Amino acid sequence: MENKLDDIERYVRRVSDRNDIVFLNQLSELQRLLIKEERYEEADKIGKIIKDEEIKLGIRE
Repeated sequence: MENKLDDIERYVRRVSDRNDIVFLNQLSELQRLLIKEERYEEADKIGKIIKDEEIKLGIRE
């Protein structure tokens, strides 16, 4: 029973990590599109969100 719970916990953690990566990728793509459209202020806001998320995830200090 404990092994099954450990397996479920690892699965949930892996899915959560993947969701975080997908979210960051979507934000990066949005930022890229905003820069392409010369919407620099909005792109900067997205950049700040990306930075905050990376800090939360421990990717950036």
